Formats: sequence, C-alpha cells, structure tokens
Amino acid sequence: MHPDGSLAWQVDLDKPTRDPNRGLAGITSDSTGNTFVAQTITDPASATGRDISVIKLDTSGHQKYLTHFNGHSDGSSVDQVQALAVNFFSEAYVTGQSTGVTGHPEFATIKYDSLGNRQWVERYVGPGDSSDIPVALAISGGSVIITGASIGSGTEKDWATINYVQDGALIAPTALAFGNDPLKVQSAKMFLTLTDTAEVPLASISFTITGDFHLINNCLTTLAPHCKCDLGVTFTPTDLGTRTGTLTVHDDWAGSATHPQTVQLSGTGTP
Repeated sequence: MHPDGSLAWQVDLDKPTRDPNRGLAGITSDSTGNTFVAQTITDPASATGRDISVIKLDTSGHQKYLTHFNGHSDGSSVDQVQALAVNFFSEAYVTGQSTGVTGHPEFATIKYDSLGNRQWVERYVGPGDSSDIPVALAISGGSVIITGASIGSGTEKDWATINYVQDGALIAPTALAFGNDPLKVQSAKMFLTLTDTAEVPLASISFTITGDFHLINNCLTTLAPHCKCDLGVTFTPTDLGTRTGTLTVHDDWAGSATHPQTVQLSGTGTP
C-alpha cells in the first residue's frame, strides 16, 4: 500500500496457472521493501508431492525468484511450510514439515541467499521418530531458532526448540594470491573486508596470521551489526618458491568456534 492507503500493486499467485494445493503461511518484507511470501505448492515433478516454497517480489510486485524444496529426490515428499523470516541482507529462512524416510513428518529448515540460491537445509527428527512439526521461526543475532511439536521417547507430544548457530563474521575474499615477490622484500598490500552479518555486534575480534604474511589491522575489537571494516595483508618471502599461510578471524560468536572464517594466503619468493 502507498502511505495514503491506496493500492501500490497486486499479485495473484494463482496466475497464470492455478494451484489447488497452494497454502500460504507467512509474509514479510526486507529493509529495501521487497516482499517475501512462504507457501506450500504442488511439486512440478510429482502431482502428489508438496513443496515448501518462498516467492520474492520487488517493490513493484515483480517476481524476483520462486524456490522449491521437496524432501525426496523424486519430488514425492509431502512438505508443508509453517514459518518465514528474512534478515537484513535479504536472506530468507523458512521452516516446515517434511516427510522423512520413515514416512513421518520431520522439521525441515532452509536458508536462501538474496538471489534465491539454497544455502543449507537442516532436518530434525525427535526421539520418537513419529510426528515432528515446527510452528515458529525467529532470527536472533546469527542464530536461527525453530520451535514446534515433537514426539518424545515415551513422553507423547513434547515441545522441541532448536538453535542453528551460524558465524556472524564474513570475510571476503577467502583467498589472496600475491604472485612473485623478491626474497625478503615486502609486497604491496592486498585487501580483505570483514562484515558482521549478524543482528547483534561482534565482539572480542582478533586475528591469527601464519606464514610469510603480515596483517595491517584497521578493524576495532567490536563491529556493529551489518557493518564492515577493511584489512590489509602484505607478503615478505623468507625463502624461495611457493609460500603459504592463513588468516583466521576470531570473535565471541558461538558459530566461529566451530567454523572460523579463514583466508588462504599464497605467494612465491624469487631471487
């Protein structure tokens, strides 16, 4: 809607082809005004299959992407969407129930990047392996929190809450190649960018660098949400031939302890 309440645009999701199995479960927008809709639709490869889907529409109502997720490779799984969330970077998270290998519904949680490319899928099966159905999803910092009903082991229906922890730090590029440099002569700087992709600050930021490489650190120990800082790296070969090393980012975010951001460094020492 426009600020005055008049209609800005209208989209009929059942055109040009009506889907009798379509069901809507969530709608939200990102910081630039794109609209995201979570829906259950018929799988294009199997008339009996149902897919968890996200559709992204721009500020004029034009489709940017349409996703399909089905838990079985032949598209026969009956998957049903339950909840949707979108972060600052227009990355969509959607959760729903998905038929498992035993025929019972399981939690299925999917992340898509801003272009609609699938980043990861996580499934959850409760101790009773009977009927696990998520009902809500929330983003907290870099965590993706899912809650829903799950059959326990001898306890009938329980509540299950899962926290999928991601690293809030993103460093790019993930490799620097310095080429040929004279022995014991410092190269020109090459640059990296560190971004806080979480919804909360990154704190206790530090770096470890190995090999014949040297860090010029222009980052503070705390980085605000969605902010960036630049790092410079130089290469001073101490021996002839190929030289390698790494730059690793450390911070207080739980995900970085398991999957720290690491840059591969390389260069060649010449006479």
